[in-house]
Amino acid sequence: MSSTKSVSVTLVLLCYSQESYIAESVRSALSQDYPRLKIIISDDASVDNTFNAALAVVNDYEGPHQVVCRQNDVNLGLTAHLNRVMALVDTELVVVAAGDDNSLPYRVSRLVDAYTNNGYPQLISSMAYRIDNSGRQLEGLAPSQVVNIHDYDAVIDSLSEVNNLVGLYLGASGAWTKELWNKFGPINHSNCWEDVAMGFRAALERSYYHVDQPLLEYRVGVGLSSQSAEGVKGRFFSRKKRILLKRDMARQRYDDMSKKRVGEGGICLESIQLYKSKYEILSSFYESPHSVMSSMKSKPLLTARLAASEVMAIISSIAKTALAMMRNNLSGLSKGGK
Repeated sequence: MSSTKSVSVTLVLLCYSQESYIAESVRSALSQDYPRLKIIISDDASVDNTFNAALAVVNDYEGPHQVVCRQNDVNLGLTAHLNRVMALVDTELVVVAAGDDNSLPYRVSRLVDAYTNNGYPQLISSMAYRIDNSGRQLEGLAPSQVVNIHDYDAVIDSLSEVNNLVGLYLGASGAWTKELWNKFGPINHSNCWEDVAMGFRAALERSYYHVDQPLLEYRVGVGLSSQSAEGVKGRFFSRKKRILLKRDMARQRYDDMSKKRVGEGGICLESIQLYKSKYEILSSFYESPHSVMSSMKSKPLLTARLAASEVMAIISSIAKTALAMMRNNLSGLSKGGK
């Protein structure tokens, strides 16, 4: 296997409409102390000045790293964007970064050390310092809670309920081998986060290592994963997004498990197929009335049960929103009366 010094590494920095943070993020990538590093900075057709801001920093760079700064012609979305960039990677190890986070100068070096000193795991992650939108460090480290990637039953069970925890590691901290990516191929389902896909693949391979040390600054309170659901419409939209995530997680896991050799994990494959059916029916309530009718014909009892539970979940969500609004109004009246 490779020695530490000979491990070829690409740092992939994905960005989209992050012009307030991208220059600092690019500088942190260029400041890595790992030798002979390849860096791909890829913009997903941002609607702001993100790409030009990144390109300006790269044009001023005179260091040793091999740097490519590119932009998609059209917005692909996170999953398709990652697939596109991974097709450009030709190194043994891939370290991923987001355009609103900052990699510490020794991040790549520490990840490579963990890789070579711990049996060459196919997925590696780390802790991260939490920072706010102004770059101020916050209390605590990320991630605060994840599903134990070494507990296969817990990983499978993360699909059982809509609101179950799904994160297997902090996606922004991840690094994986090109071998792991090539074995399973691109992520096929757009609502499936790349970290839950790659984490599951590593779980299948029983090949994961966590560095219990912060190696980056992880910005909280910004980005798609930080959007909160407020009001009835917001809660409805949030639940729909969660169901689509679980549906595509189940679909991707089914695809990935189907690529394992015959006799490996047959029972789990059946479980994932059941979850896949469940979330395909649930998602059809939000996306396709025609599919609901088809489900009623092919799986009438399951469809009726899921429809009833979804109605109850929506009613519960509306009730919680109304109660929160009443409390806010009462609080405002109380303060106004003083």
